[in-house]
Amino acid sequence: MIDRCLNDELQGFLGAVNMAGGDMQRVPGDSLAPVLNMLNAKWIIFGAQAGQALQNPYANGNAWFVTDVKYVDTPDAEMAALKRLDTKHAAVADKRFRTALDGSPLGTGSVRLTQRKPNEVRYEVTSDKGGLIVFSEIYYPGWKATVDGQPVEIGRVNYLLRALKVSAGKHLVVMEYRPTSISVTEVIAFSAIAVIFVLLLLIALRLRRNRQAEAKD
Repeated sequence: MIDRCLNDELQGFLGAVNMAGGDMQRVPGDSLAPVLNMLNAKWIIFGAQAGQALQNPYANGNAWFVTDVKYVDTPDAEMAALKRLDTKHAAVADKRFRTALDGSPLGTGSVRLTQRKPNEVRYEVTSDKGGLIVFSEIYYPGWKATVDGQPVEIGRVNYLLRALKVSAGKHLVVMEYRPTSISVTEVIAFSAIAVIFVLLLLIALRLRRNRQAEAKD
C-alpha cells in the first residue's frame, strides 16, 4: 500500500520537475511529495540510463514538531489521509495510539540528531511549551524510548513513523532497539549456562567425595 502511494508521488513529483525545467524553486514539493518528504528523502535517483540524482530541498529532516494531529479509525483511513497531509506541520494517527500521543501541548521546538548507531539513535530537543515529535524512523515493535533517562511510550503516526511527546525544556531523547524476543533468548541462554555450571559443580563435588572415601579405605 505504501509502495503504491510512493510510486504515485514520485511520478507526480518528477513530472512537475520536468515541467519546471529542473528549477526546484518552481516545484510545489511540499504538496506534491508529503510522503517522500516525511521519509527524509534528500536525493531522488531517476532516469534508467542516465541515473541522474535530483536533490530534494523539501525533505522534512530527521525529526520535527507537529502542531496538529488527526485520529482515524483504520490503517486504510490513515493511508488515505497522507495524500493530503502537510507532513511538516501535521500528523495522522490510528486511534489505537491516542494514549501514547495525547496529553501534551502541541507546541514547536527544535530537534537535533546527535548520534546514530544500528540499534540506537539520540536527539537533543528544545521546546518552550513541549509537544509531539515525529521521527523519520520506521515504527517497529522492539524499539524503546527514554526522555532524560525515563521510559516513554512510542506512538505511530503517518502509517509508519515513530512519534513521542515531550514536555517543555531541553531533553535528551534516546531510542534503542531491544526486542522482547532477544531478551527472552538471553534469559534462556543464561539460565542454561547456570544449569550446566551447577551440574558440573555437583559432579565435581561427587568425584571429590568418592576420592576421599577411597582414600580412607
